[in-house]
Amino acid sequence: MSKDEWKLLRYGLLTALLMGLVLGLILVHDSNFPKVAAEAILAAIAGSVFLLYRYIERRKNPKPGQMVVLIEVPRGMLDDLPPEDQKAINEIVGKPIQLNEYDEDGRAELEFKDRDGDFHCIFVAPEFIKAAERNG
Repeated sequence: MSKDEWKLLRYGLLTALLMGLVLGLILVHDSNFPKVAAEAILAAIAGSVFLLYRYIERRKNPKPGQMVVLIEVPRGMLDDLPPEDQKAINEIVGKPIQLNEYDEDGRAELEFKDRDGDFHCIFVAPEFIKAAERNG
């Protein structure tokens, strides 16, 4: 399973646990509790867990303008690229580079200069980057 699938599984389990706990407490307290009200409470729990997930994910991502490290090259990214571009991208893995922005699909735009002085710009999913460690 991928890292994202594990995250979704954990949040799904958290949602199910909270729903079961709340529903169990409602049924123990009042077995004639209105079905519509119970469904509304469960929907609110699911929505809250989803919003919490989105908030945590957004806070975790480095901000535009920060230096980041490309953790690994995404599978398929180098396919059909010229050898000099493949080499340039492979050489930046693990090194601090500039995060310009996130595009409308949420991909990180990374800009860097290779050893020949040529600029490159690549787009990767946020799970392939992390904030660069600050020295000092």
